[in-house]
Amino acid sequence: MLKRRISLLFCLLFSLTGSTSAQLDSLLDVLDTELDKRADYLAEKELALLQFDRLHNQTDTPEEQFEITLEKVLALESFSFTRAYGEALRLKKLARQLGDPVKVNQAKVREAFIFLSAGLFNEALDSLNTITPSSFSPELRADYYATRARTHFDLAESYAINTLNNKFLDLGLRDLDSAIVYAQSAPLVRLSLLGNKEMKLNHPSEGLKFYHLVRKHPEASTRLMAKEHGAAGVLFNMIGQRDSARLAIVKSAIADERTVTREAISLVRVARYVYEMGDYERSERYIKVGLENANFFDARHRKIEVLDILPMIEEGRQQLLR
Repeated sequence: MLKRRISLLFCLLFSLTGSTSAQLDSLLDVLDTELDKRADYLAEKELALLQFDRLHNQTDTPEEQFEITLEKVLALESFSFTRAYGEALRLKKLARQLGDPVKVNQAKVREAFIFLSAGLFNEALDSLNTITPSSFSPELRADYYATRARTHFDLAESYAINTLNNKFLDLGLRDLDSAIVYAQSAPLVRLSLLGNKEMKLNHPSEGLKFYHLVRKHPEASTRLMAKEHGAAGVLFNMIGQRDSARLAIVKSAIADERTVTREAISLVRVARYVYEMGDYERSERYIKVGLENANFFDARHRKIEVLDILPMIEEGRQQLLR
């Protein structure tokens, strides 16, 4: 009865259509189910990581060891900063043993992405600045410039001073243009990059067109869609479509859970939404899991965002108990 009263209150406060309200209720139920499976998903993830170690131990070929370690780094990048960084160091060591400058630079890109995911933006940029991408294939160049772009964008958001904000935003857009050029042979990657560019240019309607193209693409992975749904939430908010933004962010949180992504903030944003709905029980659960994720990955900037919302949600829960 309590949840039903809260749902009715939400409809009155935010004027959701019956269809949108039903969609949101349904998606939140799906998210709750996915959260109940966290232990199972985590066990499956650890088994997959263990398999990489077995494969690594079964080969004496440095080239194969490099490729296996690279796959493990990719699997860890949004899961655990400490473990991902340790594997990235091993990847760089193998690349140097091979005497292959392309592989050394490839390992540095992965290292930079790991720093970026942990909120270590200057460290990420320092690593990227040691790379000469001229020897990269177009695919690797696209990845390099996309990583540089995100680093510059995140740095831009970290500065309140307009001159610094604009400086890093311009650098990010320049890098993004380069990534788009080199992603010509990867249509799905290119669509995602184009959508990101429109968002950074404050063109939400154009950005949403690319989002829908990515969403309908048959090769769009769950991991990619977690990112795309999150971006769509921002774009919908930019044009005042709050209901659609909420739906997109919940979809992003669901995809994060299914891919055992610990470096993510969608669930924390869902916690804020359901707090606004008056569903303090759900918001408390979501924010606690969000903090657990931030601690697990060890992302300091994520911890700050969670701790900023946590007192507000706890206060709402206490009011409910009075």
